[in-house]
Amino acid sequence: MAINTSWKIEVGLLNPDPVDFTSRTLSASIFQQVNVNEIGRGIATVTLLNKDGALTPGGGGTYSSTDWLAQAVFITALTNTGGANNTDTVFHGLVNGFDLYDDGVYSTVTLTAVDALTVAGKSPGVSGSSYSSSTY
Repeated sequence: MAINTSWKIEVGLLNPDPVDFTSRTLSASIFQQVNVNEIGRGIATVTLLNKDGALTPGGGGTYSSTDWLAQAVFITALTNTGGANNTDTVFHGLVNGFDLYDDGVYSTVTLTAVDALTVAGKSPGVSGSSYSSSTY
């Protein structure tokens, strides 16, 4: 029996349910790294077709008011292993990059997402005191 695998790409929040962007997906790549005795990290890049302008911020399309940097990306593999249909989580992460390409004829949106632990482990920016050059 052949094993069939299909992919599901969703973007959004868990509540309400994320939007299925599988039909708009032109490409997706995932880089996951884990070393022994360390928590792994992952980065995903998803390129979406935007020929109708629906994803263009402020463009008046369906998702024009979406704050893309406040969204999450969910990538799932759907397989038929063991005679049953299985849904396997491959990547869940938070969007930290949004790149719009539009040459007037062809338009794409590329989302970059990192896993939640990478976001949670970021150090806050250092806030320094301000000093003047005057000496008292």
